[in-house]
Amino acid sequence: MKRIILSLTAFVVVFLFASLAHAADGADPVAVTILTHVIDIIAVVLSALAAWVAVKVGKWVNAKTGVEVDGLLETYAAKGVAYAEERAHKILKEKGEKLKGPEKLELALQFAMALAEQQKLPEKAKAKLEEYIESKIGERRATNADIRVSAQD
Repeated sequence: MKRIILSLTAFVVVFLFASLAHAADGADPVAVTILTHVIDIIAVVLSALAAWVAVKVGKWVNAKTGVEVDGLLETYAAKGVAYAEERAHKILKEKGEKLKGPEKLELALQFAMALAEQQKLPEKAKAKLEEYIESKIGERRATNADIRVSAQD
């Protein structure tokens, strides 16, 4: 596909310069008419090529930044959950009170949101952060349940 477009573009450019040289003499009105059509064709081809390049670059940028943001969100979620677990452990030791799930979630979310604010992540990413945190908490619960079951065996 690229070769075809390049070949057509090269042909049109060569034809364009030949037509310009001939039209400069002013002797042939047919050359001027052909030149006008060739310029229209070049504009269409270049517009289509520019649109194709823009789509490719846009997809590449979205894939690159999306992967980076997802990685950051997962890291922040893990840090937030670890922070909430540590705070819950300290509160249990100091006050003898056990934090409930929603309180841990709130602590994790506050911590992770503070990290996201430092990086100036968009609001859309911050909304996704809560999902990652809930996922991480679920993973920890599953791991803890597996440990308890294997300890009882």
